[in-house]
Amino acid sequence: MLLILSSEAWKMMPGIIPLTNGRRMVAPVHNDTRAPLSNGDINALVSNCRIFMDAIIDERKRLELELHDFMPEIGVYEDENG
Repeated sequence: MLLILSSEAWKMMPGIIPLTNGRRMVAPVHNDTRAPLSNGDINALVSNCRIFMDAIIDERKRLELELHDFMPEIGVYEDENG
């Protein structure tokens, strides 16, 4: 899976969108950098990422509890900037 994020791939340039109230708005026009992925593919990816992140967070919480007895306690102090 490749998602292109470079500004060159976006080929962003300003364009004018005519609005229904007669006004015009400047907006960026760009390539669809998700291609060839469909909206369904993107939604499935986002859904799976959320499932994986939830599992990662749960595992981190579990492991952190096991590590409390083996790691030194440190102090956190505020400086003059808060």
